[in-house]
Amino acid sequence: MSNYFHQTKSSNWNVVNAYKSYRKSSNLPPQAVWQSMKLDLLRIAEARPSLKEAADTLRSDIDLLCEDSTVPVIHTSKLAESIHKIGKVTQQNTTITSAPSSPVGKRKHTHDDQTNSIHVKKNKKAYVFHPPTLTPSVSINKPTFDNVDATLLKQHYYVKLSDAHITDGVNGCIEADTEYDNHMDDQSANRSLNSVKEAMTFLLIALDRSLDNLLDFVWTYHCDGNTPMDDKKIIDMAKYILTDFHANCTKPMPLVATNERTSFCEYILPMFKYFSASTGLLSFIWCEKASQSCKQVGIYHPGIGSKLFDGLGTSVKDKVERLLIECSGQQDTPHNQEDFLKLLECTSACLQLDMMKYRNASSKTFKRRQIFSIQVIGDKITLLATRFDGTRVICIEIRSAVVPADWEDRLNWIKVFELLVKLKEMCLEQDMITKALQKEHVGLVTVNKDDQVKQLSSPSLYPL
Repeated sequence: MSNYFHQTKSSNWNVVNAYKSYRKSSNLPPQAVWQSMKLDLLRIAEARPSLKEAADTLRSDIDLLCEDSTVPVIHTSKLAESIHKIGKVTQQNTTITSAPSSPVGKRKHTHDDQTNSIHVKKNKKAYVFHPPTLTPSVSINKPTFDNVDATLLKQHYYVKLSDAHITDGVNGCIEADTEYDNHMDDQSANRSLNSVKEAMTFLLIALDRSLDNLLDFVWTYHCDGNTPMDDKKIIDMAKYILTDFHANCTKPMPLVATNERTSFCEYILPMFKYFSASTGLLSFIWCEKASQSCKQVGIYHPGIGSKLFDGLGTSVKDKVERLLIECSGQQDTPHNQEDFLKLLECTSACLQLDMMKYRNASSKTFKRRQIFSIQVIGDKITLLATRFDGTRVICIEIRSAVVPADWEDRLNWIKVFELLVKLKEMCLEQDMITKALQKEHVGLVTVNKDDQVKQLSSPSLYPL
């Protein structure tokens, strides 16, 4: 399909030229061409807020040309004439159209299809009205994967970041979609946090206290001898984090404007420092630190180069990078997509190094190896996991949470601790997988030669 909207500046977008480009690059009938153009514009508007107004205006023009969802064969000369007429709408005219429904076959419906949006053309301006809906859900301040990038990488990568992510029978991954759905269900039920019941009880009591009484409760709380060790570690982590939260709630407000680094250092960095102190699973370095994995893979693939991250968590078990953290600013911008690509590239590099390190281990065991990443956008953190399924690199959202910055938002700590406890569980699982890979690689566990890691690697991605 055409890349017209990605290759042309938004100020130069033109329905006639776009239609020509789409018709030239496909053998689809006119109605399908229009729908394809509208879908691409919708994705651009969702992925790049700065282009939303231009995309919505063009989609509205297409709706006016495709009245009642009946799209006849329109030659470009007639199309230009129709557009000219649309441009001559008088100030008294208001045009209202409903978004046309489209047969999407096996594809999932897009956000526009689900909401039955209404497009209003008033003079020279267009307005789009969406009834409130959460099907499919699209959240703000979350990692995004541009449609163009997804198309370029689809042979070797599959990314699942939201309910609205469109998949099909050819390029989709049913297993990854199911895994994503399970993670979202677990997050909704606080499955990980509820597994440490005493820690959950401590957290609920603490958050029910007043700000003035918080420190007295936290510092005088003692676990009894029957408290499970896992609960004790989470309670210790909660004590550290809530003490720091108390300080953030009582300190003076900044007297000068700050940037995302200030928020990252005050609200995000301490949480993972306390995660390290209470669990002992990861050791962190901070603030524009180079990924050693990218450096090493760059020896074989010079194009990768050195990449800097806001935080790097190294596994204490095997001394390799297990968690990459990137702060992307205070709001959704195209830069956030670049940061996500950096996380995807470098978590893939970490996987490649592990493939080289455990080339004689079982491919079945290695498919369970995961590298984690955190992308921070505004006040929200999102936990991602990247793995290799033997065919493609799979990246899935695991958890997300809003980090509270003031006392009135303190209940958001429930989801933050759900994320942190889930991260702890997954790090422990990876330590077990590391031990299994080590035994298999050195021959303590027999592995069939045809089932070894070096047999499943793709030469184009993982030359060994």
